Parts: sequence; C-alpha cells; structure tokens
Amino acid sequence: MHATPVFPDLLHTFFHDWLMTQRNSSRHTIRAYRDTWRLFLRFVAARVPCPVAQLDLPQLTATEITAFLDHLEQARHVTIATRNCRLAALHSFFTFVADREPVAAAQCAAVLRIPTKRSPRREVGYLDVEEVAAILAQPDRTTLEGQRDHALLAFLYNTGARIQEALDLCPQAIRFETPAHVRLMGKGQKERLCPLWTETADVLVALLRRQPRLPQEPLFVNRYGAPLGAAGVRYKLQRYAQGAAQQVSSLTTKRVTPHLFRHTTAVHLVAACRLSNNFSRLTYKFSRVFEPLKAKNRPVPTHIFSVQQAAPFSHNQGCANSPFHNETKIYESGHNTIRKAHLHDDMKNYGSETETMCPFSGKPLDPTTVIMLHRKVMWQDHKSHMVLTR
Repeated sequence: MHATPVFPDLLHTFFHDWLMTQRNSSRHTIRAYRDTWRLFLRFVAARVPCPVAQLDLPQLTATEITAFLDHLEQARHVTIATRNCRLAALHSFFTFVADREPVAAAQCAAVLRIPTKRSPRREVGYLDVEEVAAILAQPDRTTLEGQRDHALLAFLYNTGARIQEALDLCPQAIRFETPAHVRLMGKGQKERLCPLWTETADVLVALLRRQPRLPQEPLFVNRYGAPLGAAGVRYKLQRYAQGAAQQVSSLTTKRVTPHLFRHTTAVHLVAACRLSNNFSRLTYKFSRVFEPLKAKNRPVPTHIFSVQQAAPFSHNQGCANSPFHNETKIYESGHNTIRKAHLHDDMKNYGSETETMCPFSGKPLDPTTVIMLHRKVMWQDHKSHMVLTR
C-alpha cells in the first residue's frame, strides 16, 4: 500500500522539484517563499508547542494560517502587501499538496479559501525634475564610491529599472554604441530593452574605466568587490535625499526610495511623450498623477543631467522634443504589430504642420512614419519600457 508522504518530504519536493525544476521560478521567488515558511513553521511550533522538525501536515490548518497572518500585522507590523505575499507563498504550497494528496483535499481547500486582504491604494509618488537633479548632485564623483552611486542613480532614472534589475546589471548587457541600450531581466524572467541616453552611457563607461569589470560580473559593487545589496542602496539614497533636501525643501515631505525613481521615470515619460490623450490600462495610473502637473503648467523634464526647464506641456506638442523620443528606434526592432486603422485619427490629432527630425539621420520624418512609431510605443508599452506600475 502506498504510504502518505510526510510533511518534510512534501515541503522538500515543493521547493526542489516543483518550484526550481518544473516551474523554474526565480531565486527571488524561492527566497521569499523560504522566508515565509521559516516564519510560519516557527510560529506554529511555538503555539503547539513542539520542535519544528516534528510538525506534520495536519497541524498546518487554516486556523493556524489565519493566526499567523494576524501575527504578521499586529506583532511584526508588516504592511498588507507583505501579508498578502506571505499568504501567496502558503497558497502555492497547498495548491501543490492538493494536486498530489487527495486525502488532504479538505484541509487544502480550507486554506485556499483564505482571501487576500484589500489595502488602500495610495497615490503614486514621484520626484520633480529639480528634486532629481538635486539628488544626482549629492554623490562626490571624485571618489569611486560617489561615482558608482551617481552612475546607479542616473541609470535608475534613465531606465526606470527596479533596484534588483539594476544591481544585477553586467557590462555584457549594455550596448554602448549608438543606439545605446541595456538589456534587463525583470520579474517573471521577462527580458526587455531600455534605451540609454548618451550621457548615461558615458557615465557607465567612465565607471568601467575607473573600476574595470569582466563582462559577466556585476557592474555595481562595494569596496570589497561584492555586489551591492538593495538595503545598502536604500540607505545611501536616504542620505543623499537628506542632503538634497537642504537645497530643495519639497524633498523633506517625500520618502525617497529606489522604487520612487521608477515612478518618476514613468511620470516624466508620460509627460515628455504626450501620451495623455490615449492611455493604456498600465499607464492610466500615471496619467492621473500628471494631470495636476499639466494643469499648473509645470515644465516637462528635458534631460536627466540638466535642470533647464522645457516649454510647458501642450496637447499640440509632439514627442520630438522629449529625451525619450530616440527610444522609438529601439522599440521598432521586433515589434511589427501596428494598428494602422487609427492612423487617420492620429494624423488629425498630431497636426500636419509639425515636423519631426529623425534622431539618427537628421532628416525630416514623414508624419505617417512618426505616428506609426508613436503607436508602436503605445501598443508595446505593456511589454517594454513603460511597464513601470509595480
């Protein structure tokens, strides 16, 4: 007769066979699930009480999981988002168990009925151009550490990359020749290309000249040559924000984090590329952020390394003056799906009197070509550079 697997065997199979081999989950997912189970098993073992090694599957009931989630919020003071992430890790395991052990189907169903908790949606935070410039001016670029920090912050603002995506960056993922761009591996092992401004590429080249790295080695490292950690970057960024707040007082009311640079890139991209008339589902949240900016006739950012203000935002203004305009060339590769049916309407909205110069050849672009390139960016924003909502 087939014996029912004990809980340690199920947990081992879940991590090593299911997550790593069959699902090919990222190391970040596996570490998050591991941390969740470490906390949960210690919590249940303290309540039973018994050693963690003696816990069995019948003891891991829905009641215990609910108590564990309450403990996270009340004792550990985690956010609702973190609470839901812990629950997702537990749901994943019990879904795995329900498929392999019909005897535990009722217990698994009870666990899977525990809902995620709704949390209030806060408005998207972002930095103004003056605030970004003030923060970028803080690192002392005469030192290697300051030059590294300046390059990292400039890269975050240029690409809108998540902090871990930036810290995993290797020289072999960067193309320094025109058109310069970087290949990033994001959440869900999704790969995307992000254009690099010439100045950003020059900053990265200068860092590599001062601190050479092999093509497969991380670009941003500490004084011992080990990769930087996200916690260390947050700490350094807070110090730079405090220094910049002495020059720009509005920074005192903002919580500056690496992810705030991602939101800032999204808001400035929306502003610079004149996308407020036709938003996709993913860019809508940033359109609501930009509406007050547009209503107050605030300037549109023109460059990462310049505090000069551009002309006020206008619906009649094309995206040719935007620093993101050059990105259409990179998006063109591999994206051949164009909705030509809407070209006529777009031509009327764009204005036939507007002339856009090609950033590569210097020749005027046909208005139809401009609209087709613009629609490519719009059509592919959920797969490419504008996936900046999470």
